[in-house]
Amino acid sequence: MLAWHSTKKAQQWVVYEAWNGVEKTALQAFLTHVEQNAGDIYIKRPPLKKKEHKRIKKWLEQKMGLPYDPDFLIHNDKYYCSELITDAFQAIQKQPIFGYLPMYYGDLHNKDDATAKIWIKYFKEKNMPIPQHKPGISPLGLYLNAALTSVLF
Repeated sequence: MLAWHSTKKAQQWVVYEAWNGVEKTALQAFLTHVEQNAGDIYIKRPPLKKKEHKRIKKWLEQKMGLPYDPDFLIHNDKYYCSELITDAFQAIQKQPIFGYLPMYYGDLHNKDDATAKIWIKYFKEKNMPIPQHKPGISPLGLYLNAALTSVLF
Protein backbone atom coordinates (compact mmCIF):
# COMPACT_ATOMS: atom_id res chain seq x y z
CA MET A 1 0.00 0.00 0.00
CA LEU A 2 1.06 3.56 -0.60
CA ALA A 3 -0.44 6.48 1.33
CA TRP A 4 -0.92 10.15 0.38
CA HIS A 5 -2.87 13.19 1.48
CA SER A 6 -5.96 13.38 -0.70
CA THR A 7 -5.95 17.17 -0.59
CA LYS A 8 -3.93 19.69 1.35
CA LYS A 9 -7.08 21.35 2.68
CA ALA A 10 -8.74 18.18 3.93
CA GLN A 11 -5.53 16.69 5.34
CA GLN A 12 -7.07 13.26 4.85
CA TRP A 13 -4.68 10.43 4.12
CA VAL A 14 -5.65 7.83 1.54
CA VAL A 15 -4.08 4.49 0.74
CA TYR A 16 -3.63 3.11 -2.76
CA GLU A 17 -3.89 -0.64 -2.41
CA ALA A 18 -4.67 -3.89 -4.20
CA TRP A 19 -7.05 -5.75 -1.92
CA ASN A 20 -10.36 -6.02 -3.75
CA GLY A 21 -8.70 -4.71 -6.86
CA VAL A 22 -6.75 -1.50 -7.17
CA GLU A 23 -8.55 1.07 -5.05
CA LYS A 24 -8.13 4.15 -2.89
CA THR A 25 -9.12 3.76 0.75
CA ALA A 26 -9.22 6.22 3.65
CA LEU A 27 -6.20 5.52 5.86
CA GLN A 28 -8.29 4.89 8.99
CA ALA A 29 -10.48 2.35 7.18
CA PHE A 30 -7.36 0.64 5.84
CA LEU A 31 -5.74 0.47 9.29
CA THR A 32 -8.91 -0.96 10.84
CA HIS A 33 -9.16 -3.60 8.12
CA VAL A 34 -5.51 -4.63 8.50
CA GLU A 35 -5.71 -4.76 12.29
CA GLN A 36 -8.79 -7.00 12.12
CA ASN A 37 -7.38 -9.34 9.47
CA ALA A 38 -3.61 -9.33 9.68
CA GLY A 39 -2.54 -7.99 13.04
CA ASP A 40 0.66 -5.96 13.11
CA ILE A 41 1.25 -2.94 10.90
CA TYR A 42 4.70 -1.86 9.76
CA ILE A 43 5.16 1.44 7.96
CA LYS A 44 8.24 2.27 5.96
CA ARG A 45 9.08 5.27 3.82
CA PRO A 46 10.66 5.01 0.38
CA PRO A 47 13.16 7.61 -0.78
CA LEU A 48 11.11 9.68 -3.20
CA LYS A 49 12.10 12.93 -4.84
CA LYS A 50 9.47 15.67 -4.85
CA LYS A 51 8.72 15.30 -8.57
CA GLU A 52 8.33 11.53 -8.13
CA HIS A 53 5.41 11.98 -5.71
CA LYS A 54 3.15 13.44 -8.40
CA ARG A 55 4.27 10.92 -11.02
CA ILE A 56 3.67 7.90 -8.81
CA LYS A 57 0.26 9.20 -7.71
CA LYS A 58 -0.73 9.78 -11.34
CA TRP A 59 0.44 6.26 -12.26
CA LEU A 60 -1.59 4.77 -9.40
CA GLU A 61 -4.69 6.74 -10.41
CA GLN A 62 -4.43 5.19 -13.89
CA LYS A 63 -4.53 1.71 -12.34
CA MET A 64 -7.69 2.32 -10.28
CA GLY A 65 -10.32 -0.36 -10.80
CA LEU A 66 -7.99 -3.05 -12.12
CA PRO A 67 -8.76 -6.44 -10.53
CA TYR A 68 -6.90 -8.14 -7.68
CA ASP A 69 -4.50 -10.91 -8.69
CA PRO A 70 -5.03 -13.97 -6.48
CA ASP A 71 -2.59 -15.97 -8.66
CA PHE A 72 0.38 -13.72 -7.78
CA LEU A 73 1.54 -13.48 -11.40
CA ILE A 74 3.07 -10.28 -12.71
CA HIS A 75 2.27 -8.24 -15.82
CA ASN A 76 -1.26 -9.57 -16.42
CA ASP A 77 -3.40 -6.44 -15.90
CA LYS A 78 -4.26 -7.63 -12.38
CA TYR A 79 -2.40 -6.64 -9.22
CA TYR A 80 -1.57 -8.03 -5.84
CA CYS A 81 -0.40 -5.57 -3.16
CA SER A 82 3.38 -5.74 -3.42
CA GLU A 83 3.26 -6.00 -7.23
CA LEU A 84 1.33 -2.71 -7.37
CA ILE A 85 4.04 -0.96 -5.35
CA THR A 86 6.87 -2.51 -7.36
CA ASP A 87 5.34 -1.60 -10.71
CA ALA A 88 4.59 1.94 -9.53
CA PHE A 89 8.23 2.55 -8.65
CA GLN A 90 9.51 0.84 -11.79
CA ALA A 91 7.26 3.08 -13.88
CA ILE A 92 8.50 6.37 -12.43
CA GLN A 93 12.13 5.87 -11.41
CA LYS A 94 15.13 5.60 -13.71
CA GLN A 95 16.71 3.18 -11.24
CA PRO A 96 13.79 1.69 -9.29
CA ILE A 97 14.38 0.67 -5.70
CA PHE A 98 12.08 -2.35 -6.07
CA GLY A 99 12.46 -5.24 -8.45
CA TYR A 100 11.20 -8.75 -9.01
CA LEU A 101 12.80 -11.85 -7.55
CA PRO A 102 12.11 -15.58 -7.91
CA MET A 103 9.13 -16.36 -5.67
CA TYR A 104 9.50 -19.03 -3.01
CA TYR A 105 6.49 -20.90 -1.68
CA GLY A 106 8.42 -23.15 0.67
CA ASP A 107 10.14 -26.49 0.09
CA LEU A 108 7.45 -28.10 -2.04
CA HIS A 109 9.14 -31.51 -1.82
CA ASN A 110 9.23 -31.56 1.98
CA LYS A 111 5.93 -32.89 3.38
CA ASP A 112 6.75 -31.32 6.77
CA ASP A 113 7.25 -27.77 5.45
CA ALA A 114 4.30 -25.83 6.93
CA THR A 115 4.65 -22.94 4.47
CA ALA A 116 4.65 -25.28 1.48
CA LYS A 117 1.54 -27.06 2.79
CA ILE A 118 -0.39 -23.79 2.83
CA TRP A 119 0.62 -22.88 -0.72
CA ILE A 120 0.10 -26.40 -2.10
CA LYS A 121 -3.47 -26.36 -0.78
CA TYR A 122 -4.05 -22.79 -2.01
CA PHE A 123 -2.94 -23.44 -5.59
CA LYS A 124 -4.55 -26.90 -5.71
CA GLU A 125 -7.91 -25.23 -4.92
CA LYS A 126 -7.23 -22.80 -7.78
CA ASN A 127 -6.34 -25.75 -10.04
CA MET A 128 -3.09 -24.14 -11.11
CA PRO A 129 0.60 -24.94 -10.73
CA ILE A 130 2.49 -23.20 -7.97
CA PRO A 131 4.51 -20.37 -9.57
CA GLN A 132 7.62 -21.42 -7.65
CA HIS A 133 10.69 -19.43 -8.76
CA LYS A 134 8.64 -17.29 -11.19
CA PRO A 135 9.36 -13.55 -10.91
CA GLY A 136 7.34 -11.72 -8.29
CA ILE A 137 7.62 -9.76 -5.06
CA SER A 138 6.23 -10.53 -1.63
CA PRO A 139 5.33 -8.05 1.11
CA LEU A 140 8.30 -9.40 3.06
CA GLY A 141 10.54 -8.70 0.06
CA LEU A 142 9.42 -5.07 0.11
CA TYR A 143 9.77 -4.81 3.88
CA LEU A 144 13.35 -6.09 3.78
CA ASN A 145 14.38 -3.59 1.10
CA ALA A 146 17.34 -1.64 2.48
CA ALA A 147 16.27 1.56 0.72
CA LEU A 148 13.22 1.94 2.98
CA THR A 149 13.25 3.80 6.28
CA SER A 150 11.10 2.61 9.19
CA VAL A 151 8.49 5.17 10.22
CA LEU A 152 6.23 3.20 12.55
CA PHE A 153 6.11 -0.38 13.73
